[in-house]
Amino acid sequence: MNTRRQYPGFALAADARADVRRVEALWEEGLARFGGPWLAGPDWGAADIMFTPVASRFTTYDVALSPAAEGLRQRLMAHPFMAEWCAAAETEGHVLARYER
Repeated sequence: MNTRRQYPGFALAADARADVRRVEALWEEGLARFGGPWLAGPDWGAADIMFTPVASRFTTYDVALSPAAEGLRQRLMAHPFMAEWCAAAETEGHVLARYER
């Protein structure tokens, strides 16, 4: 996971697109079933924690999502814990060249 990079217009492989659609369906189901704004209802919890790195990948690779899934992605990325994590990553001097595009 590299929160310091974004790749606008990144072309996903077909199998990756299928994985994205599956995650998107899970997110939409959780939001609809429990009424949001988080995956299991009004409180940020374990399901959100588990999927926040996925939201980060969607951000990095500019993945187009449904409006409901995009809204969740934005909320996950804006959560104070994630904002703190991303801010800390910005201060890191360590870079692994093999993970840079």
